[in-house]
Amino acid sequence: MSKLKEKANFNIVAANVLIQKNLYAPSVQYIKSYLEETCSLFPSISFRYRFNGNTKTHIVEVRPLSDFQDNEDYACREAEFMFDFEHRFGPETILFVSDESLTKVNDPEFEVGGKKIRTFKKKSRRTRIEYA
Repeated sequence: MSKLKEKANFNIVAANVLIQKNLYAPSVQYIKSYLEETCSLFPSISFRYRFNGNTKTHIVEVRPLSDFQDNEDYACREAEFMFDFEHRFGPETILFVSDESLTKVNDPEFEVGGKKIRTFKKKSRRTRIEYA
């Protein structure tokens, strides 16, 4: 492939990513607000977020596993949010997973825990953040 063609393909991909980010910005902001509120109600919970543009799925990893599985108050809040989110933003979907699920958030776009939000700049698709 010629260098010119490679550059054109790269620019098309970059433009698609930019369009996608702007298109889904309202739903991402809605998710961030929900996660911040949830952290203020449940200080032991933290979240990692990633968007899959191919499936239009917002993936939220909930930590620790015990709160994801055993906290009924949290579970009710999550279920209400999922219903509301899909009603507002369909055909987008949202998926809550644990850190032990088959679906992983290996390259989060942001994390919310306690009173902080950490946003990550994407260097490459191979960037990986591991927790001990």
